[in-house]
Parts: sequence; C-alpha cells; structure tokens
Amino acid sequence: MSSLFPSRARGGLRFTLFGVPVTISLSVVLLLAFLGFQLGDPVEIVLWVVIGITSVLLHELGHALAARAAGTAPEIALAGLGGVTTYRPTPRTEGRGWSLVIGLAGPAVGIVLGLVAVALGAPCCRVAPGAPPAEFALSVFVFVSLVWSVLNLLPILPLDGGQALASLLPGTPSQRQVRAAVVGTVVGAAATVAAFLAGAVFAAVIVALLTWQNVRVWRDAARPSTTTRLADGGDLRAARDALAAGQGGPEVAAEVQRRAFAAGSFQISAEVGEIALERGFGHPVFAYNSACAWAQLGMLDRAAATLERAVELGFDDRDQLRADPHLAPLHDHPAWPALAGG
Repeated sequence: MSSLFPSRARGGLRFTLFGVPVTISLSVVLLLAFLGFQLGDPVEIVLWVVIGITSVLLHELGHALAARAAGTAPEIALAGLGGVTTYRPTPRTEGRGWSLVIGLAGPAVGIVLGLVAVALGAPCCRVAPGAPPAEFALSVFVFVSLVWSVLNLLPILPLDGGQALASLLPGTPSQRQVRAAVVGTVVGAAATVAAFLAGAVFAAVIVALLTWQNVRVWRDAARPSTTTRLADGGDLRAARDALAAGQGGPEVAAEVQRRAFAAGSFQISAEVGEIALERGFGHPVFAYNSACAWAQLGMLDRAAATLERAVELGFDDRDQLRADPHLAPLHDHPAWPALAGG
C-alpha cells in the first residue's frame, strides 16, 4: 500500500534497502505469527513469518522504487496487518499517471515474483503444511506474494486496487476518493458475505473492517466541511483561513497542507501546519511538513525551529530527515547537525 507524508513509525528493526529507509515493527511479526499459529510446527511458523515479512517488504519496495522514480524520497514501514510506503507529494506524483504507477507497482512485484516461482516449480496457490521445508517455504512465498497481491487489487479503499480505481475515476481528488469508496462499499460487502460463506471467518472480518472504512468515507462526504469545499474548489488561501477560524479537523488540515505543498503554495502549506499545531493537532507530521515548506521558501531559521518542534512531538526518523530533498536548503544551517543526528 502506498500513502503520502512521512510515517510516524517508532521502534522496531530499522535499516536501509536500496536507499529506502525501512522500519519493521514487532506488531507485524506478532500478527503473522498469530495467523500461522494453526500450522502447529514451530519450524513452519518461523518460515511463515520470515517469508511473509520478506514478501510484504518486496511488495512495498515496488511502491517505493516507483515513488523514487517519480522524484520523491519514500520510506517503508511494516506494522500491523502489512506495510505502507509513504512519500511527500509533488506535482508529478499528484498526476493520475504516476499515482497509478506507484499504486500498482507493489502488487505487480508480488504477482511477477509469484508467477516466476510457480514457473520454476513452486506449488500454487495455497500453503502446503507438512511438506518438506523447501516446498513449504515456496508455497508460502507464492501464497503471500501472488495470492495476497491479487486480493490487494480488489477495488476497496485503502487497498491498492481501491487507490488505483480512485486514480482512474473522473472528478477532483476528493470526488474520486468518494466514488471509489462507493464502489469499495459494494464490493467489500459482497466479498465479506462470500468469505463468510466460504468459512474464511478471519478474512471476512478483515474485509468487513475495510468496508466500514469505505462507508465512513462515503458518509463523511455527504456533509463536507466548509474547509473541504474550499480546498476542493482550489481556494487554498480561504481553506487556510477557515482552519484558522476553527473549522475542520486534523484530517482536513492534513489534506489542505498536502494540496498546498503539491501546488507549490509553500507559504500556505507552512501556515496550515502551524495553525494545526496551534489548534492542538499534535501530530509531528504537521510540523515536519511546515519545516519543509519554510525551507523551500528560504526561511531557514523558521524551518529549523519548526523541525525542532517536529522532533519534540515525536518525529524520530533521522534517515528520512537526512534524505528528504525538501530539507536540502537546511543542510548548511547551524542547527542541522543536531537535527540530523550527525
């Protein structure tokens, strides 16, 4: 799954793969172990977890390399039910073409690798408990890489298939998300019923939760805030003023800040982030994004102070910070060594 903005992943195993910062949290290990517990054999459970994490990481690497090709600095976080690739939007990635490429790159990697494994003799398309270790490992790889990637293409938000659908539908970005949510609600409801009838209760619960997310997007769109309507209309300055007047919540503020940054309206993007912080929306992403915007404007003292605020609020991914091209103007600032952890 791909997303926008730097992640707030904390803790876990951290490393860099092909130049992309990666965080693997304990939660993804525990959840995979829980899903594989029914295998019974400790060796098979370990193989299931290790290969599952590897397959998910390769999937996210597809998103990340496509995002980097579009000129962004992506990062990967594996946690909970899977992974997410985050990156800062640019006018290029906001376009339908690159948005679609980035969204489909992850499933494409999984499907291609899974098909290659099948062509080389791996069993398809279910896990083979009790088989020799090598055969079992290959069956897990095909199942997670190929089968999960195909399911991830279901047109249900926030799955990659839902995001791809949103890129293809007509309308503004918000309208496309709502229209994709309508499709996701219908498809998700049908998939939930089918999973229950097939006896896949756990899968049915997961799909039901995803379906509820689509219902919420659809429902919330029926009563858009003034700020959302202004942002949809392209009046980012008025949307900023509405936020300053107390309208809209953190999700709306994040969307307005994202759109302003992608449009090159760095002053508005920076101010929206500071307004969000003043209103008590304490996520460090607001401060981090404002710092990037101030840096792009050449207001380096203000950018450094805002970046310090992001660190105080919990932003601790120094790899992302050092690699982010939007912070490059800060590299010669006296505060940079302390902020970059160098």
